[in-house]
Amino acid sequence: MITKIETTQTLETMGETTEEQATEWCEYLETKLAEQYPDAEISVNLNNRQSSTSLYVECDLDEDGCPSNINAKDEVNEFINYLWDAWC
Repeated sequence: MITKIETTQTLETMGETTEEQATEWCEYLETKLAEQYPDAEISVNLNNRQSSTSLYVECDLDEDGCPSNINAKDEVNEFINYLWDAWC
């Protein structure tokens, strides 16, 4: 199970998006991530000093101490990309 998602979004990666639209996007993204991953701690930030977005994902560990979902970051990234396409 995914337990934590932290992402920083940037205007530079959003094409012709204004800062107001970018703020709206981040609010939308945070809401949708919380709906999709209700047990996860969610943090979505907007930082226009970075040149690219960042994504950090944690999941719980199995009985051997290994992540229970080795594809968790890819899964969340695909969901964010899906949301971006739908939002545009």
